[in-house]
Amino acid sequence: MRNIGWKTRGSCANHPKPDLWHSDSPGNGWEVRLAKTICADCPVIQECAEYSITNEEPWGIWAGITQNTRRRMIRAARRTA
Repeated sequence: MRNIGWKTRGSCANHPKPDLWHSDSPGNGWEVRLAKTICADCPVIQECAEYSITNEEPWGIWAGITQNTRRRMIRAARRTA
């Protein structure tokens, strides 16, 4: 079981528009920018980033990192490993 208790302390946890973190598509640029801005000041951004990369989350914005950027980061990490 994954330990994700930190998620309840995230800036996104009680945000009135939770869909922002699932708006990672070209037509939703303003939503992606808003989600990234909110993530930037999040108290659990490090845990979120580690979780999303370690678990290769395929969708959404985690720690201000879009799915496309996360995929590139994962591929780069595999090449250097």
